[in-house]
Amino acid sequence: MMQQNLLADRFGRRVNYLRVAVTDRCNFRCVYCMPEKGIRFKPATALLSAKEILRVIGLAGSLGVEKVRFTGGEPLLREDLPEILSEAAALPGIRSLHLTTNGLLLGKYLPALKKSGIHGVNISLDALQRERFRKITRRDAFQTVWENILQTLDAGIPEVKINVVALADLSESELVQFVALTQSHKVTVRFIELMPFNHETESWRTNAFTSAKRVLRLLNEHFSGLIPLEGSATEQQCFAIRDHRGKVAIIPAYTRSMCGSCSRLRLTADGKLLNCLYAESGEELRDLLRLGISDEILLRTIQKAVFSKPKNGMLAQPHDSGKQTCMTEIGG
Repeated sequence: MMQQNLLADRFGRRVNYLRVAVTDRCNFRCVYCMPEKGIRFKPATALLSAKEILRVIGLAGSLGVEKVRFTGGEPLLREDLPEILSEAAALPGIRSLHLTTNGLLLGKYLPALKKSGIHGVNISLDALQRERFRKITRRDAFQTVWENILQTLDAGIPEVKINVVALADLSESELVQFVALTQSHKVTVRFIELMPFNHETESWRTNAFTSAKRVLRLLNEHFSGLIPLEGSATEQQCFAIRDHRGKVAIIPAYTRSMCGSCSRLRLTADGKLLNCLYAESGEELRDLLRLGISDEILLRTIQKAVFSKPKNGMLAQPHDSGKQTCMTEIGG
């Protein structure tokens, strides 16, 4: 029996996708995400417990959410994540579970992830050269991440994607090397525009930014006969390449030209329900959960968040608020 979707916003968009941050902590200090010295992370008591996370996912599933992605910070820093995944997989309505990770701990957790029945893993990899990787992540961990990526590609997980933040110093040769990964591996390499969530000045972002249009131009210059495909909602442009097993996609995350098909909600590690990546505030679910509020009220709160979803990220983004946010505080 088809599940009824009860999550619709004012613009007719149906929400069926929930991104859940399980921690705000990370073992990298990527230049586009947070300062080198890190930020003041929240105490464990401020974060949602496994029981609270699963309750929210279950309620969202009853309203029509089918896909759940676990993020952070770095989600694999949370030791009970495999158990959360396994229990989430059994919740009514939830059809697919996904994970976004920086890959450093994947080797350790890969058997448990497979056992949980996970459907997809997205791995952040912004450079294929050790020194550039160290410069971006501020950690000398390229070889470990690379070996874990190869293990993941061989593990039989249905969907593996590599997320590449397209920075200004992404060279044409490195872009070609990234795309070459799709020749021998069934992987989607996704080039993502830089977003303004790293506690740095706007001038830093401007100098580090490269556009989705530039990435597309480079792809067309170096690969003949790109075959357009339908990607995910954020993969506004997705391509197959002749004789390549995988795919290439472009995500205009800052340009925000894909907002019209947005179908997602975000749950931060400390329990805020955000209806847009660029939203400054959201529904505070943690306090409601800990007050013992009924499912009926929580369901209405989730529906309220969806109904008030802004038309696009440009309208959602606060202007001149002086507030600087790190991606790890939102949920990557």
